[in-house]
Amino acid sequence: MTEEQARELGRKSGREAGPGLVTFWYKKFDLENTIKAIGKVGMLGLDCRMEENEDQVTAYVDALPSSTLLPPLKLVTKTPR
Repeated sequence: MTEEQARELGRKSGREAGPGLVTFWYKKFDLENTIKAIGKVGMLGLDCRMEENEDQVTAYVDALPSSTLLPPLKLVTKTPR
């Protein structure tokens, strides 16, 4: 899967699964419940900080790199000449 294909899959999942998840947990899809759902990231043991202003809500999630998200490292050995 290319990086662009992975990004598109993420966008599609967010559009389709996100509202369904919020509705499942809180019975109503609205901004307040969406913010609550984003806050559930803390259940994974990750720090989640949100900043609000009159135009947007920004969520910052600190996560460690996952070996399942990154390609395996390729070890390179060089022999002296």
